[in-house]
Amino acid sequence: MKVDIGTDKIIAELKKKEREREECNQVARAIVRECSLAINHIHCKEFEKSLEKIKGAKELLGKNAGSRYIDLLNQAKQEYCEAFALYQIVVNGKLPAKAEIGVETEPYLTGLCDCSGELRREMLASLMKKDLKRAQYYFDMMDALHQAMLPIRFTNSVLPGFRVKQDVLRKQLELARSELFQAMLGFRCWRNARKQKLTIAYGKQKS
Repeated sequence: MKVDIGTDKIIAELKKKEREREECNQVARAIVRECSLAINHIHCKEFEKSLEKIKGAKELLGKNAGSRYIDLLNQAKQEYCEAFALYQIVVNGKLPAKAEIGVETEPYLTGLCDCSGELRREMLASLMKKDLKRAQYYFDMMDALHQAMLPIRFTNSVLPGFRVKQDVLRKQLELARSELFQAMLGFRCWRNARKQKLTIAYGKQKS
């Protein structure tokens, strides 16, 4: 016995769906790649190149805004938010609002949480240059992000993955707090030793 369930038509439909999903995945990978390069350019202080990559990622997101499989771009949106936020914090000294970035709430929140790791990296780079003021700025931004996130408490079904990201932000903040404290303590000891050495040298000159 043979039954007709429209097998050929179903196969064609599923192949089309498979093709569209793969195309969306390729776009997502391209966006993630652009954002990764943008972040690297920021750390290298190549801000024009970074902005170029961010604009490229934004253009890719815009072209695929009407996709049936837009959910596949959530990770890419998160990466875009992270790169955009880091650029604004480092270059323009401000944290961008959700509307300015142009993404939904979920990738906005998780992207900001992920940005904490990059802010810590900037803080450490500033400490290596003995720029305590700039290092304090990055730490304060991390702390402000953490405080802003604290009241947001929802289940994983409402905000998938957010609690994990929140914990990562808290851990990054605590590591940064310890690193900043140790650096400031070391810098203070170095400065006092230098003063003492200069005083001794001056005393020898007088005698």
